[in-house]
Amino acid sequence: MTLPLKTRLSEEQNAHLRFIFDLMSKQDDSTYIGEQISQLAHSLQAAHLAATSGESENVAIAALLHDIGQVLPLTTKNDIRHLHKQGDILDEEGKSVGRIGHELIGEKYLRENGWPEEVSALVGAHVMAKRYLAMQLDYFNSLSNASRSSLKGQGGPFSEEEAEHLRATDPMLEKKIALRKFDDGAKVVGKQTRTLKQWWETACRVYLGQGRSSVALLEVEVQD
Repeated sequence: MTLPLKTRLSEEQNAHLRFIFDLMSKQDDSTYIGEQISQLAHSLQAAHLAATSGESENVAIAALLHDIGQVLPLTTKNDIRHLHKQGDILDEEGKSVGRIGHELIGEKYLRENGWPEEVSALVGAHVMAKRYLAMQLDYFNSLSNASRSSLKGQGGPFSEEEAEHLRATDPMLEKKIALRKFDDGAKVVGKQTRTLKQWWETACRVYLGQGRSSVALLEVEVQD
């Protein structure tokens, strides 16, 4: 199902979006850090969970792009290298479980390239939401080994004081927590979802600020 755009992408916008989709397509053989699926499969599953949960197109595309900061080459024209001075987070065996500050790298990159503020902010908050949720023992115990390892390098669970401040000041907290849960659930080996190509029109609408209140996700769009 294709929903028309009200405005065409400019040449620069099209080039930017093509760059992101080309970059993500190359992650099909790239193992998602410490997990049994690829980085691309993880991103597609996160977007699929957002779509099937009735979230807006903005939230679904934020879920699709939430790990863009993990895979961006640090030589883009938007100089983001200063956010990456410390390298990767390592587990107890010395293996990488993620790029330090990848959520901030992604947020900065998307914002500087004209994405809606909601999308940029959600991408930049998925680690914060993990730290907030990790205060709950049930949530912490549900994390994969890789996610627990990265949590240590991300500052660990929030204190009660930090959580209270967040609840009092962040009007987007509920959406940020939802996106985090889509992230956590997007680690299923062999799960069938939309292809990356099938997200193109939705991504175009969101990029142009035309994101709809829910995703038109039909069963026929899920590929076997």
